Amino acid sequence: MNAVATHVVVKTDAGPDVDSEYMIECLTEGGCGGWHECSEPHKVDGQEVTPDDCEPGLPWEGVQEWEFHGVLHTWQGWNGWTIPYVGCIIAVCDWEPPEEVEKLSAGRYPVVEKWGDTDVYLSLAVESPLACGGGQ
Repeated sequence: MNAVATHVVVKTDAGPDVDSEYMIECLTEGGCGGWHECSEPHKVDGQEVTPDDCEPGLPWEGVQEWEFHGVLHTWQGWNGWTIPYVGCIIAVCDWEPPEEVEKLSAGRYPVVEKWGDTDVYLSLAVESPLACGGGQ
C-alpha cells in the first residue's frame, strides 16, 4: 500500500464519553487545488455553450476547455463548466476519516484521496497506522 500522502487527518480525543474530532491538513503548499462548478452563464452570442450536446459544426463542439468571463473553464460532464479551485479542495468537501483511523487513538495519520464523481474518499497512506504517527 505505502502511497504518497497528500493530506493528514488529525484525530483528537475529547474524553471517554465524547466522540473524537477530526481535522484535515493539506500537505501541498498553497493547497492541493482542484475544481468547482461555475455558477456564471456560459454563452457565446446568446447561445448556451455545451460541448457534448450542441449543433454539429459549432466552434465548441467536443471542446473540453473554453474561456468565459476571463477564466479558462473545463467541461466536467454532469457538473458542467468548472473553474480551478485555489486552496485545499478537500477541506471544503464533505469528507470522513478512513474507518481504520476511527479505531485508533489520537494522532496524525497521513492519507491519500481518491475522487468519485462528486465525493472524496480518504485512505491511510501506509500499511501500519503506528508508522504514520498514531498513538498506542
